[in-house]
Amino acid sequence: MIRDKEITAVELLSHIKSGQKKFYNVEVLDNGEIKNTLCDNIIFEECCMAIDFTGSSFRKSKFIGCNIKTCSFRSADLTNAEFIDNAVCSVDFYNAQIKGILFQNNYWHSFELVQKDIVRMAREEG
Repeated sequence: MIRDKEITAVELLSHIKSGQKKFYNVEVLDNGEIKNTLCDNIIFEECCMAIDFTGSSFRKSKFIGCNIKTCSFRSADLTNAEFIDNAVCSVDFYNAQIKGILFQNNYWHSFELVQKDIVRMAREEG
């Protein structure tokens, strides 16, 4: 587990490629790209990041209590992923695969988003 650290986007990618599956209280200090990357079964809890994950796979992954504002999950595979208690302002979910996704208690500014919102967000171009 990577815990209580500040890292760069390049370091995050390195940890993911080396097989790391759990990140707790990690802040990614810069914007970056982690496109078309296998990220299945990863857990991000209380993390803060602004990463372009376009085309990446997050099957059965979890984002819990994170600040993922401005992340892009455009065309990502989010099958059976969980997004719970996250700040999702300006997150791009366009064309994401969302079959089986759990999307609860996520916030866009001060508005709580519910399951039907992720369906709309995956269809609307950001």
